[in-house]
Amino acid sequence: MEIEVKTRILNVARKLFIERGYTGTSIRDIASEAGVNVAMVNYYFNSKQNLFEIIFDESVNILLNKIFGIIHSDLPFYELLDSWVTSYYDMLMQYNQLPIFVLNEINQHPEHIMEIISKRNPPEIIETLRERISEEIKKGNIKEVPVENLLLSILSLCVFPFMLGGLITQVTGKKPAEYYEMLDNHKRFIIDFVINAVKTK
Repeated sequence: MEIEVKTRILNVARKLFIERGYTGTSIRDIASEAGVNVAMVNYYFNSKQNLFEIIFDESVNILLNKIFGIIHSDLPFYELLDSWVTSYYDMLMQYNQLPIFVLNEINQHPEHIMEIISKRNPPEIIETLRERISEEIKKGNIKEVPVENLLLSILSLCVFPFMLGGLITQVTGKKPAEYYEMLDNHKRFIIDFVINAVKTK
C-alpha cells in the first residue's frame, strides 16, 4: 500500500511538473490529484523541491542513458545521427519542460547537474565520439568536424525549439498541440540538416 501511494504521488507530480513547470505546481495540487493530503506528500517526499529532484534525475538519466548508448553503438554514422536527434526529440516531446528544468538547475545548483553527468564519464563518451568521427573522416564519409561543434549543434537545434514553445505559441496563435505536431515534423528537417552539414559532397 505504501509503495502504491508513493508511486501514485510520483506519477501525478511528474505529470503536473511536465504540464505546468516547477513554479506552476504546488504540493497542494499534487496531493489533490493524487487523492492524498499534503501531509502525506511531505511525509514521503519531504518537500516539493525533493520530489522535483527525483523526477528531474530520472528524466535526465533516461536521456543520458539513451544518448550514450547510441554513441557507443555500431550503427552506421548517419543512422547514429538520426537516432541521436530522434532520442532527444522523443524525450523532449514527452518532457517538454526538461530544458527549462535543466537551465534552472544549472543556474541554481550547477553541482547537481555535474554530479548526474559525471557518473556517465563524459570525457570517455566524448573521446568515443571523437574516435568515431575520425574513422568516418578517414573513410571519406564525412568532412572534418570538431566533436565539440557537432555536440553543441545537435543539442542547440533540438533543445531551442522546446525552450521557445511558450513564446512561439503566443506569437503565432497556435495551440500547444499544434505546435508540438509541427515540431514532430521539424525533427526530420533537423536530422537531414545535421547529416547534410557533415557529409562529403
